[in-house]
Amino acid sequence: MPNSTTFEYIEIMKKINSRTYFSKETQKYLDEVMEWILDNPANQKWLEHLGMKGASTAFVLTKGLSARDQQGNQTEMAYFFNDLEIIEYTTLKISMNEFERNILTNQQFIYRVKTELMN
Repeated sequence: MPNSTTFEYIEIMKKINSRTYFSKETQKYLDEVMEWILDNPANQKWLEHLGMKGASTAFVLTKGLSARDQQGNQTEMAYFFNDLEIIEYTTLKISMNEFERNILTNQQFIYRVKTELMN
C-alpha cells in the first residue's frame, strides 16, 4: 500500500490546480490522465478543470480531486478509507459522485460537512 496522507494528496492537487507548478508539458500530460471527466460536454459547461485520481482494493478506497469551475472557484480534496467491510465499500462507491458534486456545487452542503468534521 502507498505510504501517503490526505494532506500530501491535497498538496499535490493544489499544485495541479494552480496550473503553474508543473511545466506545460507535464501539466498537459496530467490533464490527459486525470481530466477524462471533461470529455463529457455537459461537464465542460460548468467546469474549467476537474482532475481526479483514485485507487481501491476490496477494503481500501482513496481519491484525490482538484477542480476549478467556470466562475474560478477552486477546490482540492482527498479522502482515504481503510479496512472497509464490503457493505461500507459498496455504499461509499455508490455515493462518491453525488458527494463530490455536492462539494463542488452546494455551499450549504460544504458548510454541513465542515461542521460535522469539526465536531
